Amino acid sequence: MIEAGEYIRTKKGFIGKIDDIIDNYIMSNNDIDHTYGENKPYCHISEIIKSSKNIIDLIQMR
Repeated sequence: MIEAGEYIRTKKGFIGKIDDIIDNYIMSNNDIDHTYGENKPYCHISEIIKSSKNIIDLIQMR
């Protein structure tokens, strides 16, 4: 289960920290995907491919 305060990686490769979850939408202060309301970035929970409390877990080596 994804919770506020965790870090996420989206299908498009954006990494952000979750501020809030509203009706299956992830809200963040990071530029993760789209803009909601007063320019607050958001994405749908279905766009999340990985979440973690530790951002290092989301960084992929190429």
